[in-house]
Amino acid sequence: MGHLVFQRLYMCLGACQAGFIAGCRPIIGLDDCFLKDVYGGQFLGAVGGVCSECKNSWVWFLELLVKDVENVNQFGYTFISDK
Repeated sequence: MGHLVFQRLYMCLGACQAGFIAGCRPIIGLDDCFLKDVYGGQFLGAVGGVCSECKNSWVWFLELLVKDVENVNQFGYTFISDK
């Protein structure tokens, strides 16, 4: 049996979600941060640790994020990124 390896985690804290939905502008800034330790990888936003900067990681993260804040306003969201 092979090694079981932790791959990723997504968290949306209830208080942060409620605050965003209640009063924030519909703009979501996206960024990543390279991890400079023995394991490497990146943090997307501040919650999605991934093994590399790839489309699959961003899609996974954004699908969960949009699910948590969907149907908040009739106009949708604007995403901004330096990519």
